[in-house]
Amino acid sequence: MQKLDIAGYPEVRAEARGICAEVGDRACVAAAFRIEANYSATTGAPAKARPLYAAVLDISNQLGNQLETLNGLTGIAYTKQSQGDLSALPHGSRIRRGAVGTRAHAPPSIPQNLTELTRDIHAAGNSPGVH
Repeated sequence: MQKLDIAGYPEVRAEARGICAEVGDRACVAAAFRIEANYSATTGAPAKARPLYAAVLDISNQLGNQLETLNGLTGIAYTKQSQGDLSALPHGSRIRRGAVGTRAHAPPSIPQNLTELTRDIHAAGNSPGVH
């Protein structure tokens, strides 16, 4: 599913997402949404990517899949940062609240926040992974 630049592959990704949904594999559906969102985000369509990342977050939160949640947050942050705005991150996210390491003179960078969020997850004994 991750060969993003092959002609005709959008249809293959859509079919894969449909198969995942048919068999009831919500983790697979979230991964398919994320892959499609990554494609949109990296090919100049961040507005198209954001709702897909939101779907990833919704599913990953329901499943308790912290790695996919981190992927969704990273995607949303990337799309917003690419447009110069971090205000649309979900209200509950540690990045938006500034709870993941702040500097007095400037807001922390997204990579620093995600690194610290991952460290916090590991410290809590909830190592990210597929559940």
